[in-house]
Amino acid sequence: MVAGLYVGMENASWRGATMAMVNTITDKVKFCAEYGIPITEDQWPVHHFPDSIFADRGEFKGYKAEQLNRSFGIRIEIAPPYRADLKGIIEQFFRVTNRRIKPFIPGSVTKEGLKRGERDYRLDATLTLKEFTKIIIRSVLLHNNSHWINKYKPDADIIANDVQLIPKHLWSWGIRNRSGQLKYFSEDYVKLQLMERKKGSITKMGIHFERDVYYNCERAEKEGWYQDAAFGSKEVSLAYDPRSMNQIYLLTNDGFEVCYLLDHYETYSDISYEEFQVMKDIQEINKRKGEKERTEENYNYENAILDEINKSVKRSKEETENPNKTEKIKHIRENRRDEKEENRKNEAFILEEVQDMKSTNNSKNISKSEIEVKKVEDDNEGLSPELDFLQQLQKELFSKDAY
Repeated sequence: MVAGLYVGMENASWRGATMAMVNTITDKVKFCAEYGIPITEDQWPVHHFPDSIFADRGEFKGYKAEQLNRSFGIRIEIAPPYRADLKGIIEQFFRVTNRRIKPFIPGSVTKEGLKRGERDYRLDATLTLKEFTKIIIRSVLLHNNSHWINKYKPDADIIANDVQLIPKHLWSWGIRNRSGQLKYFSEDYVKLQLMERKKGSITKMGIHFERDVYYNCERAEKEGWYQDAAFGSKEVSLAYDPRSMNQIYLLTNDGFEVCYLLDHYETYSDISYEEFQVMKDIQEINKRKGEKERTEENYNYENAILDEINKSVKRSKEETENPNKTEKIKHIRENRRDEKEENRKNEAFILEEVQDMKSTNNSKNISKSEIEVKKVEDDNEGLSPELDFLQQLQKELFSKDAY
């Protein structure tokens, strides 16, 4: 019986294998309905995990196999290299599937390599990934419900009970009479256990994932995790799907918490983990490229400041011989007041020319404001030099058609 499938762009890899395993425990009636194919439960009754998996070396070797055993109690048996004959039923299924669908598929590969002048098969491809998946599903349904397995070796009980060597009948008879070692897990639990693992930390800025990227979760806000982290970050275990940076999962004693990418890291939304790593590497490379230039700029900056300070220290020593503390601070208040007044005069806005935009000719008109200013001059004779300066400025402005 074909227990699960995956149709996608992944090569033969752990990632592709996990997709097939998730499909193994998926309700097949619901799964087929998503592709517009109505079936009944008895047509594809598999939504379980097995007691053991017999697999190729590449996809299941090492840590990944240990993860399956630890999370689901599945025993992994690895096939030796170059022994496809040990998986005869599976290898035969691939051959039969190709024979069934290739004659109908536009753009299918019929032989290795093309001779000069032959039409490129890629030019004939028309199916979308979803359309191709629907064809594979129908092929699986045909196999499970009507394919006679010639190489299946029935035991005495199967022969005595006249069990047809068709996957659906073998499965149904085995469930009733042999019980098997099937295991059921929720789809979310399986997906979580098959995800990659990484250590992170809870900080006052959020849940730190990697390379200065932070996430947030609702529980953390409600329980004040970030405020507590102000006194020290806390290490946590995170799960993530390398195909998306949009969210990660914080593992807790009672399950998991969904964590979402913070708004100001939206640059990394809708990309894969690999793409994220490439983007960060490019940023690091660009940073190193400009390191020499920034070092020179900082060197020039510091030298310029030190040069100004050295000049001021030298000038101060020349102006005051043997200064003591009292002499240096004695007239600070008066000196500050005088310097401020001098700066005000030097910083005052003085306009070279102001034209009256309302005037339609070059004639010089005396405005009401000018008369009032003249009256102020007459009424305030003998005032301070500062006010005299300001009044003189006003007079100069109005004498140039100002308003």
